Amino acid sequence: MRKRIINAFLDVLVLDELRTGTGEISGYNFLFILKRKFGVMLASATMYSRLYYLERQNLIKGLQVPGKRQKRVYDLTDEGKEWMRGLTSNPDSMVQQLLKLLAVPR
Repeated sequence: MRKRIINAFLDVLVLDELRTGTGEISGYNFLFILKRKFGVMLASATMYSRLYYLERQNLIKGLQVPGKRQKRVYDLTDEGKEWMRGLTSNPDSMVQQLLKLLAVPR
């Protein structure tokens, strides 16, 4: 059940990680962040197709890493920042509640 919820809200989880994280993140690293935070490992095809979708929606931008043949890192666009600001501005928002609900107990 947890995996289905993560998959359904993957867009928001990716955007939130970029918003609150330390900067650009690769698709491979996203997979491990989700595993660490939520205890769910998604297929790489699922992650990369979602990143591609978010990029087409202009919510994130992907940049090729110089010297790394196929490594691409992602960051929020201004439009993505604004979209997330609207979703997370209220501490009682659905997104904030979802993140709390899905968090893996430590």
